Amino acid sequence: MTGRTRREAMRILSAGLGSIVASGGPLRSKPARAAEDTLARIRREKRIRLGFFNQAPWATLNADGTATGEAPDVVRAALAPLDVETIEPVVAEFAAMIPGLLADRFDAVATGLYINPTRCKLVLFGNPDIQMGDAFLVKVGNPLDLHSYTDLAKRTDFQIGVNRGSVLIQYIDAAGVQKDRILLFPDNQAALAGLQAGRVAVVAGTAASIVNLIATAKDPGIERAAPFTGWHDEKGQEVKGYPGTAFRPADATLRDAYDDGLRELRRSGGLLAILRRYGFGESELPPEALTAAQLCG
Repeated sequence: MTGRTRREAMRILSAGLGSIVASGGPLRSKPARAAEDTLARIRREKRIRLGFFNQAPWATLNADGTATGEAPDVVRAALAPLDVETIEPVVAEFAAMIPGLLADRFDAVATGLYINPTRCKLVLFGNPDIQMGDAFLVKVGNPLDLHSYTDLAKRTDFQIGVNRGSVLIQYIDAAGVQKDRILLFPDNQAALAGLQAGRVAVVAGTAASIVNLIATAKDPGIERAAPFTGWHDEKGQEVKGYPGTAFRPADATLRDAYDDGLRELRRSGGLLAILRRYGFGESELPPEALTAAQLCG
């Protein structure tokens, strides 16, 4: 091969290599590293950001910055197999729980959030960790004789207090109560103050919340309405609420790891021990076979 021929061959070879590179041929860069999901990050950091509404017995922010209560205690125990060492509490209003989760302010919500089909369209729920009925808080003697949601609609001369964002608003509305008779409060303490001041004649809440209000208020002028009949579904069965921990839709792996831990926690008796720590008992254990998927409907 002459010098000219050799130079021509090298020119053609160089042009060919350039074409291969330009067309994305055999010379390829290393693939990009997959993004770290939330579960992997929690395993690495041994830390989870937990959003909750500051209300006993569900969840409480302590003076030292730690979180206790039924919901964070369950999360802490269920995620123990992941070696989670720190729960970083993020407190927000109840109505801001799901928006805050979707805005990445926290990794999960644990605050007595009821699992229902509407919320299931927005977030992933872990399986229920407790079942809960409702109750009314009234002035002592229950002067308006209020014992059920249907009683709320029998007369129109009083206001009803309930937490903003509570699922109980649906029951009150379905009972036929006019919307302008429902006063929404940011938390149970504000609702209690509304009852004590005469702004509302009754406060609707979970049985746990009402019992806790009575215990902490130490006010002889209020009491839990008894007897009480909760809302009934179309089959005539009294509706029970089933709170669970909520996760972002993209965090199915984290939710599944939580469900695995929750299942073992119940099997070992640890879940019942946590419930008893906050004044609950076996009657608050949800049916063992009940799943979030079933409640999402």
